[in-house]
Amino acid sequence: MQGRNQMVKRFGPALLILGASITGIGCAGVAGTQNSGPSASAPSITAQPTAQTVIGGQSATFSVAATGTAPLSYQWNLNGTNMVDGSGISGSTNATVMLSNVQAGNAGGYTVVLSNKFGSVT
Repeated sequence: MQGRNQMVKRFGPALLILGASITGIGCAGVAGTQNSGPSASAPSITAQPTAQTVIGGQSATFSVAATGTAPLSYQWNLNGTNMVDGSGISGSTNATVMLSNVQAGNAGGYTVVLSNKFGSVT
């Protein structure tokens, strides 16, 4: 199937366009934590993105919920490469990233790196 009729499936933090391979990525752990008092904490992912099915040409949204000492920084990645806003991508450094007009090039493994001065989590 091609064009707007191409079926796109997203499983957790991965986006799949039928016929393409995906990499499922979940919460891997926390790195670089420090003991900085009772109210200071490294980021922790509390809700992973949910799966959905979309048709080629539609939009897909990934959201993550997290806790940790503010400010939290977010960086969404596709297949290990930092995403940048533009060309149908918005929110690449926010808790929610949106992809508009998804196509075959949007298939792959999506991850988000959350960080603060106490550590990071993927």
